[in-house]
Amino acid sequence: MDELEHVPFLKGLTLYYAYLERDDAVPGLSQMVWRIEHVSGSGRDRTAAATRRWGDAAPVTQTLHQTPQGLFIDGILEIKYPVVEGDSWRVEGDAMPLRSILSVDAEALTMVKTFPGCLELGFTNEDTDSGSRLYAPGVGLVREQCSGEGNNGILSLIHWVVPRA
Repeated sequence: MDELEHVPFLKGLTLYYAYLERDDAVPGLSQMVWRIEHVSGSGRDRTAAATRRWGDAAPVTQTLHQTPQGLFIDGILEIKYPVVEGDSWRVEGDAMPLRSILSVDAEALTMVKTFPGCLELGFTNEDTDSGSRLYAPGVGLVREQCSGEGNNGILSLIHWVVPRA
């Protein structure tokens, strides 16, 4: 699988999510929209500006940078290249600093569709928190699941718009 497919750098790519927080008291449901606003560069050295908006809150801008070493989101190595199942790395300064590639051919079950052939990343800290992110080829992040003391929830893709290249 080509690493460039995990998060397509396409201006106008828009992903809509539902987030279900599994709190002990009352479960919460919220929505998030993520959209690539601008792309520059080519090949394995590209940069994109994306906006992320939770519910009615103001959008927050993220910077994505793809290099031969990997995909960085706001300076944090999200996907290490080359993608090798079982590979792991540490991200200093992140709440979940331990990262690993769990699978290069996982199946992601979302609220609207099952995506085959996904990249599955695991993340954890030294305590009890852990989770995984699943990236579908040609779409991007389709599911994230967290559990532990700090965060218990599922982010699931519910709609997406992929512009024509």
